[in-house]
Amino acid sequence: MTASYKTAIAANISAMNDVLAQLAAAGTEAESAIKNDNQNGAVGALADFEGLINTAQNIHGTVLALHRQPK
Repeated sequence: MTASYKTAIAANISAMNDVLAQLAAAGTEAESAIKNDNQNGAVGALADFEGLINTAQNIHGTVLALHRQPK
């Protein structure tokens, strides 16, 4: 595997971690809201979950595709 592939994989893993951190933060915000009897706030905090999960899955797929390239 060339250095450029490793660089691309590292960048994608970093990006995926950023997205996962956003998901975790939204989950924490939703948990806090529901504990404070704010159901609308809890659900609102999760509003972009599907988009973020999709983004994380797409980045994950990219990492795997780069990894599977012939050496």
